[in-house]
Amino acid sequence: MELFEFQMPTKVVFGSNTIHKVGEELAKLGGSKVLVIIDPIVHKSGSVGAIFNNLEQKRIPYGIFNQVEPEPSIESVEAAFSELKSGGFDIILAVGGGSCLDTAKAVGVLATNLGNIQDYAGWNKFNNKPIPLIAIPTTAGTGSEMTDAAVITNKKQNVKFTIKHDIYNRPSVAILDPCVLRTVPKGLAVTTGFDALAHAVEAYTSLMSTPYLDAFSLYSIELIGKHLHNFALDRSDEEAASGMLLASNMAGIAFPIAGTGNCHCIGRFLGGTHPISHGMCCSIILPHVVEFNYAYSIEKFKKIAMALGADVHGLSSKEAAYQAVVAIKKLALDVGLPSTVREFNSELNIDSEYIADECSKSWYNKFNPRFTTKEDFIQLIKKIAS
Repeated sequence: MELFEFQMPTKVVFGSNTIHKVGEELAKLGGSKVLVIIDPIVHKSGSVGAIFNNLEQKRIPYGIFNQVEPEPSIESVEAAFSELKSGGFDIILAVGGGSCLDTAKAVGVLATNLGNIQDYAGWNKFNNKPIPLIAIPTTAGTGSEMTDAAVITNKKQNVKFTIKHDIYNRPSVAILDPCVLRTVPKGLAVTTGFDALAHAVEAYTSLMSTPYLDAFSLYSIELIGKHLHNFALDRSDEEAASGMLLASNMAGIAFPIAGTGNCHCIGRFLGGTHPISHGMCCSIILPHVVEFNYAYSIEKFKKIAMALGADVHGLSSKEAAYQAVVAIKKLALDVGLPSTVREFNSELNIDSEYIADECSKSWYNKFNPRFTTKEDFIQLIKKIAS
């Protein structure tokens, strides 16, 4: 067992109706004027109206930025930062899915660090701690309320970049309230749920995982296997919503440290060059990637199979490991996910050569359990595309 470190700076507050605690948590952080960065659909739905009632009861001044984009761009971040700066806000409350939380993180960085947001693309590129951020996820998938990164889109270059910091880029507090998931559309519930599964599976099988991260990842997989189907059917099922919210959160603890593999590698470049959401990318790609990888991490894939409820009694280790592939494919089918990009949108033309070239030059091979050459990527992407 090699040397490792584990640190979790974000406080987690979980439970039904915990959004009523937002004023209390803001007061503990010392904020005097809060900018609420909120997903426009969530804001319009009224599902989180209790948050604003609580702020008013606590007499906490607030402003609202509700122009968050589904895949946040540089321009969207700049607009939110302009709102923060002009209003003199000293703390951020982010309410929404991963795109909303990523926008809020990027704004927090700009609040205390000079320059443009793209200046901080990469690892540990800024030195000043962002202003405090409380995150309330309204989807169960990205785990962004726990992660140390924000993914932003450069529309001019048609690429995505990541702002990552090992210490400074995590929210101060994450409030997990299963009640706010009631209005999540079924399609979004499914793709974000599969994104969480991709986080957990790739973190668990990562070459850089540790015992602590394994524990979070494997239990996340078990929770998703148990609850995703019911959550897709009924988002007001509080047990299913709670299970998915915890699964997403736990995977969000694990994957920023353990890293992700080929699913997120391909998804990064596929989603950056085509109109496919990150969640849908991961949903399509994951079954193909686990089939490519399973024989290179047999014991862990065997445990994944068991966590997903597969019966591995009497099977060889390799056969048992393959049941993880079977279980993931079955879950995808059960919740109505497309199995290829063509099935998702037959009009999209995927340049396998270009994406494979970008993937082969990226850092994901240090995490993925099976080393992947450019030719491997080409063949894998062709299967995903077809």
